[in-house]
Amino acid sequence: MIKPANVTVLLSKYNRIALDVGCGKKYSLCSRYSQVTLATSSTFLGIPEAVMGSKDSWLQDFWKSLKAFPTHLMGTNEFNRHRSERNNAKVDVYRKMIWPEISGKVLEVGPGFAESLRFLNHVTLNDGTFAVDPNTIHSYTALEPNPFLYSRLHANAESNGFCVQYDRKSYPECTEVDTLATRKNMVPFTIVRGTLDNFDKIPQAVLDGAPYDTILTSFSLCTAKDPEATINNIIRLLKPGGAHVFIEHVRQPPPGDPLVIEDNNVNAVLWGKIQDWLAPAWSIAGHGCYINRRTGETIANAQGWESVEYKNVRPVIDLQSRIMPLSFGKAIKAKA
Repeated sequence: MIKPANVTVLLSKYNRIALDVGCGKKYSLCSRYSQVTLATSSTFLGIPEAVMGSKDSWLQDFWKSLKAFPTHLMGTNEFNRHRSERNNAKVDVYRKMIWPEISGKVLEVGPGFAESLRFLNHVTLNDGTFAVDPNTIHSYTALEPNPFLYSRLHANAESNGFCVQYDRKSYPECTEVDTLATRKNMVPFTIVRGTLDNFDKIPQAVLDGAPYDTILTSFSLCTAKDPEATINNIIRLLKPGGAHVFIEHVRQPPPGDPLVIEDNNVNAVLWGKIQDWLAPAWSIAGHGCYINRRTGETIANAQGWESVEYKNVRPVIDLQSRIMPLSFGKAIKAKA
């Protein structure tokens, strides 16, 4: 039997650099955030030192979310769009550390709008198209249960040079769109409707694509009906030596946790209790999102990994970030 994976903390091997997380005009959502000092190296993970706060107050952010909430209840994606934009501005600095590791045959579980596709390795193709590197990413399957997100998911995939198609078996309502199919060297991007909660109900298109080199979860395990089963299914679908790359919001780690690499003097005990108190209502308002799961620990304790490397962050950009600390890293499936 494979024992729980080794969880490593590598604090002394990183060199300090400065990274501007402002994304310029193209990704202006990030531009209102200041510089961040990182500790990084050519190895897998960097260590954030500090993230400066937004110019907007948490009250302004709360009011924007409140105004968008009725449309959220009516089934549109405006609430999700606003929440996604704010979330991206907070977490993109950590995504930049791990997304270049994504390669090969890729499955993303619960991509939402998949706005993080821009952090994959890109190249300029012979026809001048700036697109995801086909030598790095061979295929990309997006397993998303919410069809209200497909329009923007599709647009983001196309803007990154993917050839978008839909799995008709899992989503027969789709209208076939294949605008990039005639271009050569385009990486296929398949949108599949479903989840990994139950192996017997995983769409056939996902099973046919296995085993995968990389399986990605980005703020999606919080909504899994059975996170342990989902993680076990991720392990089953990975090839030996394949990687589960993840970034998830979690319950506040305990004080003194050695995996916390950005503490910001957050009262972990207090905010952890607040998360527990808010979780029932939050799960209703947030499409089943549970903000008090210990997802990093759950991944690390799953059977079947060769190693797990992850870190925790307590951001303090706004009030919401205090109840949504992060775990991010990667787990490697055992080769035998």
